[in-house]
Amino acid sequence: MRRKYMVSIAILLILLIGIFAYKLEFFNIPKLDKKEIDSSILIEERINNAKKDDNSNNKVELKKKQSIEETKTIETTIEKNVNIETKVTEEEIPNNKPSLETDNKTTSTKQDEPKKEESIQKEPQKEETSHNPIKTEPVIKSIEEQLEALINKNFDNAVNNLEINKYEYPYQIDNSLKNKIETINQSKLDYSKNRFYIINHQKLLNINSNETYIYDKYTKHVIKVDSLSQRNTGTWFWCSNKNHEVLNDLSKQNDFFNKLEKYNITEIYMSYHHKQLNNENIKRFIKNAYQRNIRVYLCLGEIDFLNPDSYKTSIYEVFDYVDSYNKSVNYNERFAGVSYDAEVWNNKEYNWKNNINTRNQHVAYIKEAKRYADSKNLSVIFTLSFWLVQYNTSNGNMYDEITKILDRTSLMVYRDSYEKIKKLVVKKQENASDSLMNIASKNNCLIDIAVETMYSDEGNQVSFYEEEKSNPGYLLNTLKQVDNLLNKYDNHMFSIHHAMSLINDFNGGLK
Repeated sequence: MRRKYMVSIAILLILLIGIFAYKLEFFNIPKLDKKEIDSSILIEERINNAKKDDNSNNKVELKKKQSIEETKTIETTIEKNVNIETKVTEEEIPNNKPSLETDNKTTSTKQDEPKKEESIQKEPQKEETSHNPIKTEPVIKSIEEQLEALINKNFDNAVNNLEINKYEYPYQIDNSLKNKIETINQSKLDYSKNRFYIINHQKLLNINSNETYIYDKYTKHVIKVDSLSQRNTGTWFWCSNKNHEVLNDLSKQNDFFNKLEKYNITEIYMSYHHKQLNNENIKRFIKNAYQRNIRVYLCLGEIDFLNPDSYKTSIYEVFDYVDSYNKSVNYNERFAGVSYDAEVWNNKEYNWKNNINTRNQHVAYIKEAKRYADSKNLSVIFTLSFWLVQYNTSNGNMYDEITKILDRTSLMVYRDSYEKIKKLVVKKQENASDSLMNIASKNNCLIDIAVETMYSDEGNQVSFYEEEKSNPGYLLNTLKQVDNLLNKYDNHMFSIHHAMSLINDFNGGLK
């Protein structure tokens, strides 16, 4: 039993030893290092990843190239659109200047231009997040374009808004300005057509206060005045039979003009019958004046020029004849307009000073003459007495009513000193609503201060005759003083009555 027991134990031990040995051998089998497995796998993964990276980089580069190409395409498209927009905007500005009487469509086109500039600037901003925005400089309109924008809405509205003066340019158009006008207009200066008005610099951009621009109402062009010449000064030439030698004799005519130059004459109001204009002497006289930068007006006037019955012969017929004459002659032989020197208050039948209906009729006559003159594109001037401001019409002060209608009045301020002229023009006269100067300025009307040089039996204070005889140059010095007095008012000029008095009384007569 014991022996069997021992054998069993021995067998069991042998089994245990065998199992132990087997286990030991099993655990000693060489195995791959874990690190080696990871490295090879990692290397393989890196190789694969590198390939992926190369593909990825290629794709990125491709995407970048595509993005750059897309950017260039977008920018080119935008640039083309901007150029197209700009071209369209430029094409909307007509080559031919628009007429004053434009319709609402023309006005709205001008008003739409800033909106187009806005759209040009906004379109590139859409790509601002991914591309550099395209910057466009704002379009600054020229002085001419700005003025056209004012004129196109309506010339009268521009005048009422004080953007342009109602009265014509009050300075002489000298050779320098004349050449500039003709270059810009591409035509010869024609006093019967070209009428110039000063632009209010405060209404336009980029104009200095010391710069002067004038607007040609006929051509719609703007001209910068480089320097102001002398202020306009007119004179009356009563072309009676006695004075016809000035028309008939060229030598005497030249002497006539040469002696008038001493008094800075830039305008002549020549009396002549309107039905006898078309003759060679008239043409030669106006042409000679034109060469000296002097414009000529037909002057007429009778003391019965007031009733409506006289409209046909004293208004319509007169302007028709002047217009017909101007169309039949050259540009340098034409009248600039008509000057009325009709002292109707001297007609006893009218009872002018005591009859308000007569004064109403006087204003109505002036209004109709201005209307018809405008229809012929001719200037019209009325000579009035300085004391007219002391009288009323049914609508108020008479001078106030007249200066609302006319763009210019010639006032017979027949006094022979600076102080006396100042008192009548700048100071308020008895029974007047205001001074002559203030009323004319309020209504944007030119005031032409006329003085007398012919001997007068009305008193020594009326004419410069005595003063100029004893002290040559006294007249011009006095007018210069008055000009300085009115320096802040640009709406003034002077006239001297009359041409033959200046030549015969102070210059030894015609040679």
